Amino acid sequence: MGGIGVKVVVMGLDGACWRLLDPWIASGELPHLAKLRQRSLWGDLISQLPPVTCPNWKCYSTGQNPGKLGVYWWQMIDRDKRKIKVPNSLSFHGKDYWEYLSKNGKRVAVINMPTTFPPSPVNGYFISGHPIPDAENQNYTYPVSLKQKLYQRYNYRIYPQSKVCRKSTLETPEIQDTLRLIDVRFETAYDLLVEHDLDFVHVTTFDINVLQHFFWSGEQTLEGWKRIDQHIQRFMDLGVVLILMSDHGSAPIDFTFNINVWLQKHGYLRIHKDKLKDWQFVSHSQPGKEELIDWENSQAVATSQGPVYILKHPSQPDYEKLRQELMRKLSEVKNPETGEPIAERVYLREELYHGPYLDQAPDLLVQFRDGYDIKDRMDGTELFTQPQHWRAGNARNGMWVLYDPNASYSPTKIEGVNIIDLAPTILELFNLSKPENMDGQSIFDKF
Repeated sequence: MGGIGVKVVVMGLDGACWRLLDPWIASGELPHLAKLRQRSLWGDLISQLPPVTCPNWKCYSTGQNPGKLGVYWWQMIDRDKRKIKVPNSLSFHGKDYWEYLSKNGKRVAVINMPTTFPPSPVNGYFISGHPIPDAENQNYTYPVSLKQKLYQRYNYRIYPQSKVCRKSTLETPEIQDTLRLIDVRFETAYDLLVEHDLDFVHVTTFDINVLQHFFWSGEQTLEGWKRIDQHIQRFMDLGVVLILMSDHGSAPIDFTFNINVWLQKHGYLRIHKDKLKDWQFVSHSQPGKEELIDWENSQAVATSQGPVYILKHPSQPDYEKLRQELMRKLSEVKNPETGEPIAERVYLREELYHGPYLDQAPDLLVQFRDGYDIKDRMDGTELFTQPQHWRAGNARNGMWVLYDPNASYSPTKIEGVNIIDLAPTILELFNLSKPENMDGQSIFDKF
């Protein structure tokens, strides 16, 4: 296992999960992934809650829970300043494991991992990933000169030139461009590894998760996975230690629960309705929602996908009573069509997180059941709606595979691996000790 001269490649597959892949493996659509798993340690990968790209990619790269990172979702709600901010790479506390590799003389490349803009200097190459505002005009590489070289050689882009939508077909330009970018990420990784004799490469495709959101198991998604399958074989042929992993899993959506509409109906949230006419649904990358909130007369506000923020300070005498009341009522919310609760469980923040930034965490976290998506829209009156854009949302169980061509272990499924366990595992492959502030545990300790 590991040692002098080891080379490690991590293929980050945003939103990947076995529930989607197993039928295609069984039918022979993904022969290289099937072969890889038959020779590897593997299993489900449990994400930190909420099971979302941000913060889970950084939980992976630091081996830390969000309470040490200070970021919990795509939006950061500052109760005191009454602001909602969109985090970038500088918002996260904690050190990425490739910083330890760099400092120990390893040559590395990090390619397209979400939440890494602006880029970080490393002993090698760094290409930031989504989100990057105005990406074409931003410097998203280290060194700076790398951006132009990527564009000239691969026509490298952060985003497709036109957005995918539900009506997109396998033949439309936006799907073809998305598929091309999947190839470009892995071609870039392969060429950097081989041409520069690197010790370590991490490469993410975020584009496959876009296809899964819009088409779930449709032909558009399958074509993306077939391309990934070919790249798996290319890396296996190099004889490297190969790790496949995802930041979270995916699941089809049957219902959308509009949590801020629920908070309004129950008197916990008030908005300035006169401003609705100038406001459309705000995504995590757009400002403006803070102006809708009547901060003076509201008790709580939520973001999409589960976080709920109480707008009282914990030192206020009625804070805990309000928190317990909200936890109980959200736990009791049921779908009127099915009669089932929407929540698997509602957590207090201290049940999930620990660290110096616990006070910035959401006060409650709704772990939604598979089949549901929680949206933060504030307009409208319906608590439950049909999914408008996505066919699949996020789920907590992703996937991981660890293939070492020189290892003597037998193929084994290992249960209970968390996304924060990968950073110490990768350091161990290079015979480096786990830093004390990492929360994760090496997979080899579980094996």
